[in-house]
Formats: sequence, C-alpha cells, structure tokens
Amino acid sequence: MKVPVAYSQVLFGGMMGARRESRVSDFVDTHGYWQHPHFPNKSWDMKDWEIGNTTQLASKEGGTLMEMAVQRPSGKPYTCSEYDVPAPSDFAAETWPMFAALAAVQNWSGIYIYNYCDDDQHWSTDKIDRFFSTLGHPAKHALMPWSALVFRQGLLKPAGAGLRLSLSEGAILNDAAESAGDMWGSWRRMWRDRAPKPETVFGLQTGLELTGGASAPNLIPTNAFAPDPQQIRWDVKNELFEIDAPGAALALGKLGTHKLAMSGLTIEVPALDGNGHGCVAVAALDGRPLRESKKLFITALRRAENEGMGWDEKRKSVSDKWGKGPALVQGLKAKITLPEGGAWKVRTLGTDGQVKSEVSASATSFEISPEQGTVWYLGNR
Repeated sequence: MKVPVAYSQVLFGGMMGARRESRVSDFVDTHGYWQHPHFPNKSWDMKDWEIGNTTQLASKEGGTLMEMAVQRPSGKPYTCSEYDVPAPSDFAAETWPMFAALAAVQNWSGIYIYNYCDDDQHWSTDKIDRFFSTLGHPAKHALMPWSALVFRQGLLKPAGAGLRLSLSEGAILNDAAESAGDMWGSWRRMWRDRAPKPETVFGLQTGLELTGGASAPNLIPTNAFAPDPQQIRWDVKNELFEIDAPGAALALGKLGTHKLAMSGLTIEVPALDGNGHGCVAVAALDGRPLRESKKLFITALRRAENEGMGWDEKRKSVSDKWGKGPALVQGLKAKITLPEGGAWKVRTLGTDGQVKSEVSASATSFEISPEQGTVWYLGNR
C-alpha cells in the first residue's frame, strides 16, 4: 500500500481499540457525536426518537470533545472522520467552532463532519430535514468558513503544554477481564479522576502513551502543565466559550449582557431571550493578526430551525414533523468595536459570499441586527 491506512476507528474497543490502532494503523481515526439521537423502542424509527438538546458548553466532563481528545495514542497522526451535533439541536452553532478549535490546539491532522450531504437528491435542500446533514442547516453551514480558516491556516496555534496517560498493556488487559469485556467505557475508567477539566483541555495536547508490562496508569505532564489563557477560555459554569488568538476571535454561548474584549475587538451583546445563547466569530482574511488586519470576516447568529417544526413538550424531538423550508435563522443584536488604526468599511454578505449591502462606510464600530438579513459581514480598512 502506498497510502496511509487506518484499520478502524479508535472508539471501537475502547482502550483495546487504542492498543489495536497504535499497532496496525499508519494514522489513528476517531468518531464523536454530541447527543446522538436515541431510539427508545425500535432502532432508527424516524417517528420515535429524541435528542438531549442541551449545550456541550455546560458539560462538566468536557462532553464528546473531551472523549475524542483523551483517546489519541501518542506518536501517530490523528483524525476525526465523523463529528456532529445532530439536528434539530438548539445548540448546533457549537458544532464547527469548538471542533475546529480543539483540533487546532491538539494538533490533529484532519477533521470531517458527518455529514455534508446524504444523497444526490439532497444537494438543493433549503431546510433542516435529517439529523446529520450540514446542507440546509444554516447554523452549521454558516460557521464552516470561519472554522476552516482557524484550522487550516493555523489561526489557533497548537498548545505547547501536554498531558499523556501512560497505559500499560497489562492494565488494559486487566481492565478487560475485570469488566467482563465491557470495553466501551474503558477510557473513562482509565482516565477516572485523572482527566483534565474542560477549562484546561483546550490548552493541552492530550493522549495515551502505550507501554509494555503491567504497571498502573500514570499521568505524564509534558512541558509546562498549564493551559494557554491567551487562546481559549471555556467557562463551564456560565456556558461561555471564548477564543482570543492573534488571527481569530470567538464569543460562543450565553452572551447576553456581556461585554467581551479580545484581540483588539470589543463585542457587546444585550440580554438575549430564550436560552440566551449566541455566536459571534471573527477571522482575519489577510494573514495578519486581528489588531493589524485590513480585512476581517465576521459571522453572527443564534440558532436555526424550520418553520412549523413539531417540537414535543420537552423540546427533545420533532418526530417526523420537520417543518418546511427555507430554514429560518435567529439572529442577534450586537455592537462590535473593531481594532484601532483606521476607519472600517463594513458590508453584509449574501449566501453566495458576495457583497450584499453596506452597513457602515467609515467607522470604528458597527451594529449587527437581524433586520440586516445576513449572518456574514466583511470589514475592510
């Protein structure tokens, strides 16, 4: 074979899967879903299902993102070929930004979402009509460009500090025997009371160091055991996730009544109704730090759903009543003060990425509102 080969994905078999993949694969791949649909009675019954519909930002264990981060065998390239926050979650805007940010600081080699489009008949869809498709889902689709910039252009740098779990072959086999072969939860047992908190996993490169023998699991800090507060802040208690990096900034989660200052930017959001969640993402398009950039790309939205979605009382399922398109986007109001060093010309962009209208011809700050009818803005100076 002249191409890199992955035998399977690391989740299959728990820590035994990590042992297998580290031995036989050229690169290691994983999958992860935050609150995958649950079918209580019949598998894949599209009328009888539900999702958790809560934010991963509030997960004290770090959610699916933490799971994927701590399963990586050290010393091999690592990819994630399936990740999603399945529809119709109210928190789908978290999907790409958190995924790309984690992959960037963990120095992963490649990331994919599952999926972009299910079939040939789905390319022209204008609505959210299935759990995993990105097409037709504005809250996922709109944040793909920002996330791609962050990951592919290195706008977030890999963390210098790290934390590895030294794991012996004997410890893995003993766990398999003691758990009667229940390997799915083995990573949790091995990392129990050892895993970094959500507030720190985005500032560390985590993974497994697999060894021979039968020694007990042991944590090994690499470099300085400390997060990088200059890049990412995850406040689990207040459901707030911020990125403050030279080339990118993000405010995600409960933004209401907050004034967020980062990378020469200030984002002010008034109180938001409902769950209070929103997203404002900024990236430089000219390769410069935000403070010096002359061309900024800004994305702002809250959530998306179809008209007429048939939510149940718990807001955990719409059964087969997905509603009709086009999908509607809940916008937000915000005041954004841009980096100093000259007046900015701010314009809205349409769904094709082309200039749609002018917001400000010459200003140091501008206001976002749902009435502008867009989720994308372009700033030039």
